[in-house]
Amino acid sequence: MEALAWLGSWGGQVAGQTLVCLVLGGWLSVRLERTPARAHTVVVLALGTALVTPFASAVVGALGYGAFVAPSAATVYRLPDDDRHTFLSGEWRVWLWACWAAGSAALLGHLGVSYTRGRYLVARSECVTDPQLLGALAAAQQSLGLRACPQLRASSEVPCPVIWIWGREPVVIIPDNVGVPGGLDWEAVFVHELAHLRRRDHLTRLFADVVAACLFWNPAVWWVRGQMNRVSEFACDDWVIRSGKSPVDFAHALLCVRQVALGAPAPPALALISRRNTLKDRVLRLLRVSEPPPQCGSRWTAVATLVAVGVVLALAVAQASPRPTNTDALAAPIIHTPD
Repeated sequence: MEALAWLGSWGGQVAGQTLVCLVLGGWLSVRLERTPARAHTVVVLALGTALVTPFASAVVGALGYGAFVAPSAATVYRLPDDDRHTFLSGEWRVWLWACWAAGSAALLGHLGVSYTRGRYLVARSECVTDPQLLGALAAAQQSLGLRACPQLRASSEVPCPVIWIWGREPVVIIPDNVGVPGGLDWEAVFVHELAHLRRRDHLTRLFADVVAACLFWNPAVWWVRGQMNRVSEFACDDWVIRSGKSPVDFAHALLCVRQVALGAPAPPALALISRRNTLKDRVLRLLRVSEPPPQCGSRWTAVATLVAVGVVLALAVAQASPRPTNTDALAAPIIHTPD
């Protein structure tokens, strides 16, 4: 295994631990899609464990609390002019860490650019004065029990209704051609958008973006991030059903909104909006859903958090602790001389 030493033991450990956390959390989330709120909690915990476990493992290794005992060191013989191992473990390892840092910095910078674009989009939008739309937004706000009603603005730059939660107060932005779809249940649409605010989806999605930026080289992190967006949309649909709206009517509203969105530009990355591939699954789910709970419950969340902490500790201690020093072996050997 000396030929792979240039990868670094800690780098390989990070890759393995994060892969285990992400794959396990993503698989459980898929199994729990019938209750999207619980599936969303599992995905968030999986992203958290993937980010925390390598640091916990480093702390455990520094303190020497590993569950296993390291084997005795092997003696390696190398020719004096063989500098291949030094080159791979030195220069190339530095280049790998530099590429990792550069990729993460670029993705984090993209988040900053996305935030700036969102701010400009809100500033360029126009206030909506239609009493019917304002009444539907107020009814949605009361249905979810929110304290304050967000602003309602219109813009030609958004294909579908979106919510911006990164300012002083939330802003719901709708397309400026709202008169195209007839008979649209805007209250149901606003309940879905305001459910993102009630669930604090903007914080969990930002957390997922940060984790994806830090572990961008791991394909599983992008799959789990997409799964989180998927189940969050399902959970907000459940809030619409809980508010008393018909699932069939809401599915019809989604299709009408998508019809308006055809050919429209894409919104900023931080705007909460479902994609076309998720829309099909949402409509099919609404046609067969009964009335799932939109919240997972504090007791279930506490148990899931304890399980996540247990996974972190198990992966952190699953390493070799330093081999204890044998003082007898360090003593000077006894040399027997012939009589």
